[in-house]
Amino acid sequence: MGNTILYILLIVAIYTTILNYRMVKRNKNSSGYVKCANALFKGDADAGAQIAQYLEKETVQEYREKTAIFKLYQLLRDEHEYTETLQNFNPSVLVETKGAFNPQSVITNSDSFIWACILLNKAGAAGDIEFVRQFMDKFTSRKEELSKFVEYKVMEATAQLYLGENEDWKVFCRNLLAGEYEGYRYERKLIGFYKRIAQLLLAEGGDELDEMAKDDLTSFAESSVGKMMMNDRGVYTKYAAPKNEEETEEEPAEEEVPVKETEEPAEETVPAEEPAAEETETVPAEETVEEVPVEEEVAEEETPEVQEEETEVPAEEKKEEE
Repeated sequence: MGNTILYILLIVAIYTTILNYRMVKRNKNSSGYVKCANALFKGDADAGAQIAQYLEKETVQEYREKTAIFKLYQLLRDEHEYTETLQNFNPSVLVETKGAFNPQSVITNSDSFIWACILLNKAGAAGDIEFVRQFMDKFTSRKEELSKFVEYKVMEATAQLYLGENEDWKVFCRNLLAGEYEGYRYERKLIGFYKRIAQLLLAEGGDELDEMAKDDLTSFAESSVGKMMMNDRGVYTKYAAPKNEEETEEEPAEEEVPVKETEEPAEETVPAEEPAAEETETVPAEETVEEVPVEEEVAEEETPEVQEEETEVPAEEKKEEE
């Protein structure tokens, strides 16, 4: 009996050591990733150079693909050629582990889906519908599994606003705002972003908003994500709170950044195989997005490698560790 307990404790100690090592490594990877995100939020003219410098050093494929979304946004923003970058973009590593779909990977990389919404909105606002179509095609092989996640459905809704292939996305967005998303999985800490993006899409799609929804969009317009998405659309001037010249010139002291680093995720899920309403925490439709300083939000919204404990380490990452 004593030997069995000792054996178990030894396994736990080894496993904990491995997880701590991987968490430290992920922190190192994500620090450069966060800097790239901040460069885009601040509209830095040299954001492209910062992203290129980070990609030259980054070897973990997961972070390379997450950063590829940044690069695509920067190329669109600065009206540069993006064909090669888009062709090489491979989102499978954001949702798979060793070729198998991994639901936890979607939650871990949920911030990338918000950035995808920002990117698709930029392309749609520029009238580049072919970009929207090609980007969404990258997710086709995993569409069935991804359709059980709020993250993907909001990204899909953003694309459909411009593609105009159907209006099913409006039904989803309305249900999301009404708190009727039972059976979906999602990262709870980002649900406010998902709802405000859905509200923006409905406004752009011609829905009449009530006063509460208008107030929500006005607040969203003052957030970093809202500014990036709404500045490209006529809806910004319609719902953003008017400012005098002095206020317009002032930059916020801190910017909120939907990026993930090293904290346990606050996932709200209903197992895709057996939906259970009582396991999904619904968030009131009127929930607003809070402004969070970069450092604080990074600390709150990071996802540790602990969440991958039941899956094998991706081949690329394992090779690097060895």
